[in-house]
Amino acid sequence: MEVQIWLKLWYILSFAIILSAGTVVHDCGSKAGNFTGVTITNCATDPVCILRRNSNVTIQFDFTPYYGTNKVTAVVHGIKMGIPVPFHFPDEEACRQTLKCPLFKGKTYTYEATFPIKKKYPTLRLDVKWELKNDEQRDIVCILIPAKIK
Repeated sequence: MEVQIWLKLWYILSFAIILSAGTVVHDCGSKAGNFTGVTITNCATDPVCILRRNSNVTIQFDFTPYYGTNKVTAVVHGIKMGIPVPFHFPDEEACRQTLKCPLFKGKTYTYEATFPIKKKYPTLRLDVKWELKNDEQRDIVCILIPAKIK
């Protein structure tokens, strides 16, 4: 009984620490891997990530694929009122950016990408859905980030 109380207390405290650490990201369907340690520039203390227009934002996270893959594609959408709008990079092939393919099952990798928040983007609140897809188009990583363009 006492152990259960301590475990519940530990769980509640851990959750509170995670929430106070900054923007809370959500797993939106990572089926072919998992991720940890998401960092996004300018998102250290706010519950909603502030994306300033006319600036660059960098996302970085560690991930572990459940299956080997020869190709990794970054797919990013802004989601407003449930409607996904694609955001295209000049080069969406992650293996030409920060990853060295092939990737091996069970090994941990670090992904990093920098993308522009253009001045022409409207100021609005949205969710950013960031996916890394393997060569079978399955989500190794799917991260949902609450954001606001200012």
